[in-house]
Amino acid sequence: AMEAHRMTKEKREYVLFDGVVLRDRREQFVYDFRGFTSDAATGHLPLIIPIEDATLPTGDYSLKTYDKLITCERKSKADLFSSLSQGRERLEREFQRMQDGGFEIAHFICECDWREVIEEPPPHTKFSGKSIFRTMTSWVHKYPRVHWHMCPGRAFAERTCFRLLQKFADKKHREKSMPNSIDT
Repeated sequence: AMEAHRMTKEKREYVLFDGVVLRDRREQFVYDFRGFTSDAATGHLPLIIPIEDATLPTGDYSLKTYDKLITCERKSKADLFSSLSQGRERLEREFQRMQDGGFEIAHFICECDWREVIEEPPPHTKFSGKSIFRTMTSWVHKYPRVHWHMCPGRAFAERTCFRLLQKFADKKHREKSMPNSIDT
């Protein structure tokens, strides 16, 4: 799903991701997906990731062409605590859309890990990390299409978001290139 581009005949200088990441235009603290490199097969070259801003009905990030099949919802630590306390009904409606909206898979990506949630809740919150943990253990069964990713910081969460989208695109490209099997 990656296409190597040649700037000169002798040497490739970058690799272009063979897809377009859709970013919800209402997202306030956007990921720009810069500073990524390609894999070993393409020489660990700088990876250019095309992005388009769009109005996504569910989630913050998706893929053009596959926006009805995959979605990624991003939360900072403060957002996570706020969304599961004051904004709980709204967040649960979002999870319901991710579960029942026709997506093959949905990702809930948090810019904090479980240690931070439990030991370092945001200042001024009355909601405990233990309550968030228990919500997760309940919601993974209630919304099995929605996968939780607790990441150690924003940069790791951004990387996780892109790599999940990239692997989904790779899977879809492989499926398209396979000949259809005929039942006999």
